[in-house]
Amino acid sequence: MTWHRLTICVALLATGCANEQPAEDDRAGRSLSSTSPTSVAPRSDTPSSTAPSSAELPSSVPTNMARPAELAPKQFTDDDFRRRVEELRTKLLDSGFEEDRFHIMVVRPFVVIGDERPEVVERRAERTIQWAVTRLKQDFFRRDPTAIVDIWLFKNKESYERNTQKLFGRQPHTPFGYYSPRDEALVMNISTGGGTLVHEIVHPFVAADFPNCPAWLNEGLGSLFEQCGQRDERIVGYTNWRLRGLQRAIRDSKLPTFKTLCLTSTDAFYHADPGTNYAQARYLCYYLQEKDLLRKYYQQFREAHRQDPAGFAILQEVLGEADMPVFQSRWERWVLELRFPG
Repeated sequence: MTWHRLTICVALLATGCANEQPAEDDRAGRSLSSTSPTSVAPRSDTPSSTAPSSAELPSSVPTNMARPAELAPKQFTDDDFRRRVEELRTKLLDSGFEEDRFHIMVVRPFVVIGDERPEVVERRAERTIQWAVTRLKQDFFRRDPTAIVDIWLFKNKESYERNTQKLFGRQPHTPFGYYSPRDEALVMNISTGGGTLVHEIVHPFVAADFPNCPAWLNEGLGSLFEQCGQRDERIVGYTNWRLRGLQRAIRDSKLPTFKTLCLTSTDAFYHADPGTNYAQARYLCYYLQEKDLLRKYYQQFREAHRQDPAGFAILQEVLGEADMPVFQSRWERWVLELRFPG
C-alpha cells in the first residue's frame, strides 16, 4: 500500500462482526481460546494498571466543574473520518515516515493506524476493536466518544517507544499502552496482547457516556474486559492475572471496604493505591456481571449520579444488601474460590 493508493476501510457498527471472535496472538505467539465455544479475547498477563501521569488521566474523572446535563453528541460523518485520515497521512509524512510504513482504516468511532502488515492490522481492527465496540455499545454505552479517537497499534516495544516519542513528543509511561485524552488517542504496544487495548477502549466511551463516572468504576470496567469473551452474544470478563494479588490481600486482611473504595478520590485511586484498587474494582464488577447486575448497576448509577456521586448507595440497592460489611465478607469468600489458570 502507498499513500496514493490508500483505501479507507469504513467498518460500520450496523454490519459489525457479530460472528467474529476476538482471537489474537498473545506475547508468546499462541492463539488464545477457551475450552468453551466462545474464544477468550486477547490479553496481556502483565499489568496495565500503571498509574497514568496527570496529563493522561482519563477525561471522565470527576471534577468540580459543572457539566451540561445533556449535550447532543456530535455525529461524525464519512467526510469527517476521511478528513481525519488525511490529517494522519500528513502527520506521518511530516514526521518523516515512508509512504507505506503505516496502514490506516476506519472502525467507527475510531481510526486505526498500525505498522504491521495491512492484513494483520485489519484482523486486529475487525476481531478485537470492532468486536469490542459492538458489544460494549450494546450493553453499556449510549454515546460515542466526543471526538474521533485514533488507535495507534505499534508492532513491538521498540516501535512503540520510538514512535510514541516521535509522534507525541514524550516516552510512554507504561510498557503496554494507554489512553491520552489530550492527544485523543489510544497508543498501544500491541505485541503485549490485546487485553490492554480492550481496557483502554472503555475509557473514551465512559468519558462521553458517563462524564462523572468515578475512577473506581471507570477502571473496574476497563480492567474487567482485559480478559474477555462472549456469552450469549454479550461481552463478559473472565478471571485474569489480577486475581492472585487480590486473594493475597484478602488473606492478609489488607483490603479496603467497598465504601472506602467507592469514596476514593481520583487522585488517591491512581496515586495512593494500596496495591488493590484495580483488582478490587475489577472483581466487584466481575461479581456484578456474574449475578447479571452489572448493566443494571452501571445504568442506574449513570442516571442517578447526582444523588450518589460515589455510587455506594446505588451499589447497595442493586445488590439488595442491608449490611455491606457482611456482604463484603461473603464476596471475599467467593473471590477466594475463583481460579485463573494462566
